[in-house]
Amino acid sequence: KESFVHRYMEYMKGSETPAMFDFHVAMWTIGAMVRSALDEPMTMDRPRNPIALGSYLVLVSSVGNTKRQQAVEYASGLVKSEEQFDVYRHRPISSTDWANKHSIILNDEASSPIGKDIHAKNFLSKLDDGYNKSTSILLSSSPVKLFRDCHPLMMEPEFASKLVFVYSDTPKGIRPWPDETSLDRSVAALDSLRMACDRLYSISMNENAIIRYSNWYRRRTVQRDPERSILVSRDDEHLLRYASYLAINDGTFQIQTKHITTARKIIDDVNAGRDKLFQPIDIGSSGRIMRGVDRARSFILEAGGDGVRERALYRSLRTIMSHDEFLLMLSVMHESEMVSKVRVSKTGRGRPYYIYRPTNRIHAPASISEIRSQMGAND
Repeated sequence: KESFVHRYMEYMKGSETPAMFDFHVAMWTIGAMVRSALDEPMTMDRPRNPIALGSYLVLVSSVGNTKRQQAVEYASGLVKSEEQFDVYRHRPISSTDWANKHSIILNDEASSPIGKDIHAKNFLSKLDDGYNKSTSILLSSSPVKLFRDCHPLMMEPEFASKLVFVYSDTPKGIRPWPDETSLDRSVAALDSLRMACDRLYSISMNENAIIRYSNWYRRRTVQRDPERSILVSRDDEHLLRYASYLAINDGTFQIQTKHITTARKIIDDVNAGRDKLFQPIDIGSSGRIMRGVDRARSFILEAGGDGVRERALYRSLRTIMSHDEFLLMLSVMHESEMVSKVRVSKTGRGRPYYIYRPTNRIHAPASISEIRSQMGAND
């Protein structure tokens, strides 16, 4: 018997979307659409902290290279509004839309629903609540727009860690004229999975799978870099979520060792693509100055919207650069709009001080080149 994912991948052979996008969209659809015997969104039965199967998926590719927007469009053919949940497509999203219902959100551009509101605490708190309960989000973006409007490291760390970025610039091939294959067979397979899940309360994991997962968890690399640590902090949840999708798709409805092994490979591939997308600065042979700049970026990013005081920032850099070099670096970063500079006046006695907050341009290659030039740190 052909699985839902197999049928959907076969259907998508007639498109130019990357195969990687097709697979993740199929996985995302399972999480978005299946419900339990309690008529609630399905969960993975992890003790103490069950994992909701709905996920936040962002498809990223360069403009013109792939049909990433088509990937979202095809997904909209699989999901539809029902009494139990709503589907939001091509329209503004308010922070109250998913307050009481299972919600499915699809948009061609990541910046459209979240870019302008990413610092709105009420909006993010609703998203956090939806992540733990019933919301599924599928977005797409080009790297340029992602960096400009809603770079994950400019978001609240808790929210950024919940996003799964799938990056691919490799289309399946050239398809000058689409075929007339119907999506009906994929929809029928998805409906069969949904009916089967209606008799279940959650997705469990057998003992051997628990051992396999536990071994992976103990041996995974602990990230010390503050930027990368944000993006990998929920890899354990993502892995168990994908293992659940695989178990539902093949009809076993219980996570086995094969599902953990495959899910681990999926997460490794996702991380490899994301690392290409969010590359750290290559300090090359620029030496001492660029090491200082790199450290300053990390401290400022880690501080986020709260900002970091100038004196505290210099204390972390004084073994790398002189005070004059430090002030020049801050001046260039401010002029290049990599950081915002805010004057804080104390109430009563005490001198005012400055804090620095990151902007979206802190990742821009042109801004880094400007620092190299201004500080004489070119290779």
